[in-house]
Amino acid sequence: MKSWFGKTWPWITLGLTVVVLLGSFLVYFMGKDVSPGSGSAVTAQAETPEDLKGYEVIDVDVSNDGFGPDVIEVKAGVPTKINFILTRSVTHVKSVGSQQLGMDLYMQKGPNYYTVDKDLPKGEYEIHCGGARMKALFIGGTGTISTAITEMLAQQGCELYLINRGNHNHDLPKEINVLQADIKDETRVAELIADLEFDVVADFIAFVPSQLERDYRLFKDKTKQFIFISSASAYQTPLADYRITEGTPLSNPYWEYSRN
Repeated sequence: MKSWFGKTWPWITLGLTVVVLLGSFLVYFMGKDVSPGSGSAVTAQAETPEDLKGYEVIDVDVSNDGFGPDVIEVKAGVPTKINFILTRSVTHVKSVGSQQLGMDLYMQKGPNYYTVDKDLPKGEYEIHCGGARMKALFIGGTGTISTAITEMLAQQGCELYLINRGNHNHDLPKEINVLQADIKDETRVAELIADLEFDVVADFIAFVPSQLERDYRLFKDKTKQFIFISSASAYQTPLADYRITEGTPLSNPYWEYSRN
């Protein structure tokens, strides 16, 4: 039993670490509205069947995964309303906007109607998350842990940037902004982010103190929050207490990865 435990403990720990990190990101971003709307956002009002008479109604489904369709067609001479159907109260996407339509709409759970300007020329018009979207930067973003988070935030409308060497970017969602560079090349990275600022920066690939010191130099004036992704396996193993805090001793004799 002891031999089995000693052999499998590193993999059990890695699995638990992945679950905890993914869960932490879900909790963090569930608490953030990636589309909070601008200060001028208008709250959608309820419409009655009588209000809808004579209008073509275009339904847009809104959920944590984003919304669709994100392009609507306006026909010449056809009065049009867009119905944004928000499926849940707690969601990242709470407002939608379109500069082309002159729309900035804050939504509530259920149907949310927007009346398109009757003088708008016919054509196709894009819709996006309203107001200011959350702007995040991941160092890495295509690894074992970070890939799922990258895809989730892209679906939810976050304005997401990745800094990486480009080795695994072929399957990235098209919405992702890639700043291709080796994070070790501090001068190059500084050039790429010179005109950028972020709501949050997360480093998935820092392993030694000098790398975090580099991150501090690069991002100290560039972000509101910095997240360092470490490994719970670095802490005392076996645990003396089920709660892992910053005061838990750094001691894992079973796995060299956890000690480096």
